[in-house]
Amino acid sequence: MKKLWRYCKVLESIGIHSGISYLDGKKVRMLNLIAWICIPFTFFFSCVNWYEGRHFLSAINASNFIASVLVLILHHYRHYASSKLVLTFGNFLFFFLGGFFYDNGGEYFLLSTLIVVLLVYDKKWIQISSGILILSAMFIVAFFPNPLFFEQQVPAARIFFNFIGSVSFIIVVVVFFKNIQLSYQDKIQEQHAKLKEMNNAMENIFSIIAHDIRSPLISVQDMLSLFQEDIINEQTMKTHAHVIKNRISHLTEALDNLLKWSARNIHGLKAHRTNVSVASTIKEVLQLLAPQASQKKITLQEEIDRNLIVHVDKDQITMILRNIISNAIKYSFFGETVIISAKNIQGQAVITIEDNGIGMTKDKLAQLFKNLQIPTIGTDGERGSGLGLLLCKELLTENGGNFNITSQPNTGSTFTITLPLKKSKPLQLEVSTLEQ
Repeated sequence: MKKLWRYCKVLESIGIHSGISYLDGKKVRMLNLIAWICIPFTFFFSCVNWYEGRHFLSAINASNFIASVLVLILHHYRHYASSKLVLTFGNFLFFFLGGFFYDNGGEYFLLSTLIVVLLVYDKKWIQISSGILILSAMFIVAFFPNPLFFEQQVPAARIFFNFIGSVSFIIVVVVFFKNIQLSYQDKIQEQHAKLKEMNNAMENIFSIIAHDIRSPLISVQDMLSLFQEDIINEQTMKTHAHVIKNRISHLTEALDNLLKWSARNIHGLKAHRTNVSVASTIKEVLQLLAPQASQKKITLQEEIDRNLIVHVDKDQITMILRNIISNAIKYSFFGETVIISAKNIQGQAVITIEDNGIGMTKDKLAQLFKNLQIPTIGTDGERGSGLGLLLCKELLTENGGNFNITSQPNTGSTFTITLPLKKSKPLQLEVSTLEQ
């Protein structure tokens, strides 16, 4: 039953593609539905009327059948305007001829055609002119029919069947279009909710970033003012130079995260995946973070599978690793060790970053990715941006990866990253220690 339903959805979706608007896509589905309804009935009555000697009516039915098939073909090749014209004008012509020459209740189907025209065309002049034309045709069919004397007329039962069929057709089309409108309203409300959520997120971003930028700048300004006024001497200034450098470094990190976040939300930060060596990428990150670790005498220990190759965007994964390892250093105590490991586990690359730092409570962990966080102060007074982990999660999702965190207060945290593996070779575990 599910397979049949999926097959029906495929037939209904002919001509639908990612570039089509939501409302236009719904209209195409409705026209597909009308065409699929018309195809079996017009083919059946074409055969019946031919068998019963109504050859002209059979030809009309056959033409209607061909027009319905043509609608689907035009949709497949994305000729949407032509398909609407074929369906509406074709049905109008064929129903008018059938009603005029055979008095078969074709005026009821003309009413159905009018409703379809009003639903699929947005331009007023098309709706008005089509309405006048179709209503005039209905008047002619109802009051001035001209039955063909040389062919047998349709039986009364057929006329009743056409009446029931046209009413059923109208109900189906109106209900379908009503569902289109309701789903469109739901779509608008959903987008409105997302927009409101984005606005709230941007407000949080600006408040956090403003604090991140202001705090280190004030510290540097105060230090320079004290030095300029000879309140502190050159030796004291040199002693605190690393603090200034550290805070400027975190300011740069905050601005970098802000730029990346803006690109993600405004232009869309798409992953351009290539085969990337995990070992070389981690090595680059550790070299970049070595000065930060050295200031706190933190040891960066690697346990890396040197043959591990992942299929990811190198720049994005580098940023993810830099953020997480930088946080591990930031929240680790002086003289501790941060362990970075990477292994092939069940056909996936699993990278873990483990520290023995301040850790997080369960409540903090539960709220970590729900919204932007006010950054926590590091063990040496360092500040984050409040954007890092949230951005990392989005980038991981973009690269087909996953994220897991376990943490205990005053014990430390373990960050586990899972990435899609491109190549898998026997594990060659190499343990090295980088003393800072």
